[in-house]
Amino acid sequence: MNPSEANKRILKLRDQIEELRYRYHVLDDPKVTDDVYDSLSRELKELEEEFPQFRDPLSPTNRVAGKPLDKFVKVAHALPMLSLNDVFSKEELRAWETRLKKLLPASTQLEYFAELKLDGLAVSLIYENGMLVRGATRGDGKVGEDITQNLKTIRSIPLKLRGKAPRLLEVRGEAIMRKEILVNLNKQQEKLGKPLFANTRNAAAGSLRQLDPTLAAARKLDFSAYDIAQIDQDISGKLKKHSDEHQLLRDFGFRVDSHEVIGKDLSSVETFIDKIEKLRPNFPYGTDGVVISVNNNDYHQRLGVIGKAPRYMAAYKYPAEKATTRVLDIRVNVGRTGVLTPFAVFEPTLVAGSTISKATLHNMDQIERLSVKIGDTVVIQKAGDVIPEVVEVLPKLRTGKEKSFQMPKRCPVCDSSVERRQVGSKESAAYYCTNPNCPAKNQRAMEHFVNAFEIYTVGPKIITRF
Repeated sequence: MNPSEANKRILKLRDQIEELRYRYHVLDDPKVTDDVYDSLSRELKELEEEFPQFRDPLSPTNRVAGKPLDKFVKVAHALPMLSLNDVFSKEELRAWETRLKKLLPASTQLEYFAELKLDGLAVSLIYENGMLVRGATRGDGKVGEDITQNLKTIRSIPLKLRGKAPRLLEVRGEAIMRKEILVNLNKQQEKLGKPLFANTRNAAAGSLRQLDPTLAAARKLDFSAYDIAQIDQDISGKLKKHSDEHQLLRDFGFRVDSHEVIGKDLSSVETFIDKIEKLRPNFPYGTDGVVISVNNNDYHQRLGVIGKAPRYMAAYKYPAEKATTRVLDIRVNVGRTGVLTPFAVFEPTLVAGSTISKATLHNMDQIERLSVKIGDTVVIQKAGDVIPEVVEVLPKLRTGKEKSFQMPKRCPVCDSSVERRQVGSKESAAYYCTNPNCPAKNQRAMEHFVNAFEIYTVGPKIITRF
């Protein structure tokens, strides 16, 4: 293939891969299998390596690129990334509306826009002439950290805008992790003897703060856009409503969550809130509320900002779903490093749409802090609506037959001695199996290897044969 033919093929491959990316990661409408997508990507990468004169920083092959950073650089936001005032009941929501109406003419008819409050990390994306040039965390609202290299690994973030691009565009949205990804990630963390992520928000934030972009890419994050902070003046004048911004974001090629409603009054917003509360346990992403905005952008400047939050927006927060159950037993797992992690076994209980029968207790410090015993009645919840955890013991329901848990002196798998070691500060300790050839440690190490290299044909049953 001569250079001219290679260039034509490269351009066609880039266009095709970009279209497939958009359909898969933005529209949730995949047109080909992963194998086909991967095959096209490999061909493009090989051609770019053979003909380096045609390399392009915006090529799909450059999503995961660059050397690990030494540190993140601080960057100032042109416009502050504000926080939101929370409301926790319909009464508080109506009180918020009453305060708004006092600041506007009596004849004002307010229209509202309600959307999901996704549980992730707020980020800002800057595009110049349609090209992504910078991505940053919220930070303190005024100054964040430049995480462009990591954000480029998120395939639902366009490196180049679709359609006619403005000279300047700042998009704000949420970097999010699917619940199923979090579950698998925490399984790996547990096997490695590392702390579990409490929710999808913490996992997304931790993933984007990796200095090595290949580690961030492995977490398979998504992005959902929700606001246009800056855009060319000739375009901004046409965006009369917040709902107009959502449509324009879709036109530019961003993923925008489809669960939204325009409410002519607050009662229609309340209906939406009730509807989402029933649906949210089955959403693939963590969500802890609904964001309500005054839809008419003209009122935003008039209503202004109080403290670090805009008056024209509020976040309705759902309470964490809790339930009571009884602790049937406390057992331990042996991790890849030999650390012993206690976990509680419960009477099966329905919480946030799924049946819970066990939950990690992390370590002896946590057991002692909660004063949890075998036989106790406890309150459990799904942290971030994903991870089950014990949050409280109900001592008044004790019968006197409860049993205290003691960390075993012998490994439950290989019967070797267990050693207590200081971890981090002197106040924290963990228990380890002292046998370097403990079958559980070897099995967890093999599971870690299989997961790290994504060897899908090797399952737990095969691993136990080694």
